[in-house]
Amino acid sequence: MRETSNGQPARLMNRGPSSILLSSDPLVVIDGVRMIDFRTLDQVPAQIISSIRILAGHEGTTRYGTGAGNGVIVVETKVQPD
Repeated sequence: MRETSNGQPARLMNRGPSSILLSSDPLVVIDGVRMIDFRTLDQVPAQIISSIRILAGHEGTTRYGTGAGNGVIVVETKVQPD
């Protein structure tokens, strides 16, 4: 971490697993299906969302495995697939 002349942080860097994987996006699960891309949420109309749950790192990895270390966004819609 670099500092300015008055000792304040000039820039903070995110290091660790996220920087190695080049992604710090949370896992997205819609109606029980894991989405490949976080931006999939842009395509879900707000009118059909029944609930959204946010799972932090530890709870996310407990339920969804090591790929959920950055958290999980769990979306349930009003219209469930058959």
